[in-house]
Amino acid sequence: MDAPSTIWTQIRAAQAESSGAWNGIYNRYHGLISGQIMRRIKGITEADREDLVQNVFIQISGEDFLKRADREKGRFRSLLFAVTDNVIKMWLRGEYSRRRKGGEKVVSLGQEELFGALGADSKGELAEFNREWATKILQDAMDSLQVESKRLGTEYFRTLQAHYFEGIPTEKLSSDMGVSEETIHNYLSRGRRKLGDGIRAAVREYCSDEEEVMEELLDLQAFLPLG
Repeated sequence: MDAPSTIWTQIRAAQAESSGAWNGIYNRYHGLISGQIMRRIKGITEADREDLVQNVFIQISGEDFLKRADREKGRFRSLLFAVTDNVIKMWLRGEYSRRRKGGEKVVSLGQEELFGALGADSKGELAEFNREWATKILQDAMDSLQVESKRLGTEYFRTLQAHYFEGIPTEKLSSDMGVSEETIHNYLSRGRRKLGDGIRAAVREYCSDEEEVMEELLDLQAFLPLG
């Protein structure tokens, strides 16, 4: 059986001019990066926001990014935050406008610009980034559970959604759905297991090996209440 593809193999495939690989990376992480930019740069225009998003993707397609990843044994989430954080800070410092006026290419960033030391001002942003990252993982896993529940004809998704996200007690769910409370608890137990499998599958997509998967799950568990 072939080894599962990771984000690093996708990036290397994209560097070999595989538009399909880039589309997959772009679609998966565009919303997360765009959301960070909108939250941190108040009033930015849609065109400028998209310009910054594109800049982040240009940076992660470069050899500097992959060399840094190889040297630090991966950890895509942290490196993506470092690039996004520094691109945003360049904008806030006015470096984009200065480089444009000077005729420089804004995308020509060096190692230090891309991966500057994480200062105290960035640590809160990193926590927020991790929270948004974990929220997306959880949402993707819930979406997968919804599809699987429909395919299997089960109530796993409906029960988890109602109990954990809408706060409906198991007694009321039992009454509303016309099944015993024991059945509701079984739905919740099995649904949680399947959701956990979905979360691990989502994390595995951007990790290099199972050891890193476990490290990522430990790092993000504070933001993944259904883990």
